[in-house]
Amino acid sequence: MIELGNRVIMVTGASSGIGRECAIQCSRVGASVALVGRDVGRLEETRSRMSGARHCVVRQELTAFGELGGMVGRVVEELGPVSGLVHSAGSQMTRSLGRMEAEGYAEMFSIHAVAGFELARWICRGENRAAGRVSVVLVASMMGLVGRPGLTAYAASKGAVIAGARAMAVEMAGKGVTVNSVSPGMVMTPLMEGYLAGLTEEQAAERRAQYPLGPGQPEDVAQACVFLLSDAARWITGTNLVMDGGCSAG
Repeated sequence: MIELGNRVIMVTGASSGIGRECAIQCSRVGASVALVGRDVGRLEETRSRMSGARHCVVRQELTAFGELGGMVGRVVEELGPVSGLVHSAGSQMTRSLGRMEAEGYAEMFSIHAVAGFELARWICRGENRAAGRVSVVLVASMMGLVGRPGLTAYAASKGAVIAGARAMAVEMAGKGVTVNSVSPGMVMTPLMEGYLAGLTEEQAAERRAQYPLGPGQPEDVAQACVFLLSDAARWITGTNLVMDGGCSAG
């Protein structure tokens, strides 16, 4: 059995897609969840789909790094010490190398890598962390492992997530903290559906055909994240779980 009873889990990007499904799945196995994002209305919509009642909605710009310690402190005051983090917040950027500017790289690294690392730092502080094992799960991407035109900044930032998770895992293992990343391929989130809608029918079909098991759904990734948060994964750290429906196996 996988269960998170009596645990407080922070989920970023909980207003839609993978983050929303992570929050829902965590609640179904007993966790109290702090739903973090920028759109309170959409976060409340997520909360309305969750099991249990002991959850909180937190409006926070995650690249305002100086505010993150205070935000974590408020979650602790409301729900109690934190047992786990799923950092799913992010954004997409498709832009050719010739059109990229330094600000684009900074934007991708700030939300995908730095925000996740900073949140992990804050929830692992003595006054914020729960007793026992603390688990950090950072949502990366298959694009952090393979190349695709137009995704230099996005792919580089996701590769940084994977590498950073490994380093944190080694550093924090002796302190009872596990750190892992997951790297989804094409998952049918609203963001992906919007992207596919901008392609021709033939282009969209070609993208789907790259996945032997077909495109994934948010719950496919969320269930893996819940596993990594749980004690069933207590001996797993420093791992990057590729979830791509067999795309990279061919």
